[in-house]
Amino acid sequence: MTLNERLTNDSSSEGTGIEITFGSLLRGLRKEMDYSLNRVAKTTGINISYLSRIERDMEPPSICFVQTIADLFNYSRFDLLEAAGKIHVNDLSSEEREELKKQFDQGLIIINK
Repeated sequence: MTLNERLTNDSSSEGTGIEITFGSLLRGLRKEMDYSLNRVAKTTGINISYLSRIERDMEPPSICFVQTIADLFNYSRFDLLEAAGKIHVNDLSSEEREELKKQFDQGLIIINK
């Protein structure tokens, strides 16, 4: 299931006015995979303080960070970049979005870091 599907199906925030942020998504994904901040830091080489600031939404993630985390947790880079606000596809049809995602995940589209 993609992060966007998880957001769409997440009934815990419906009607509560709670905003689901990239940091909370990252924290949930990390805990779901049973990774500590320290384990993520050691595995990826990302500074633990930077990880913590992103999870607390104190700092926006870089494109490189998002791609590294997507690879670590075996999630679509496209979906995580979209969740982080680095890709905006609101004006595309679902078919166009899926084709763009397919091309991106196959490496046919590259985002400069």
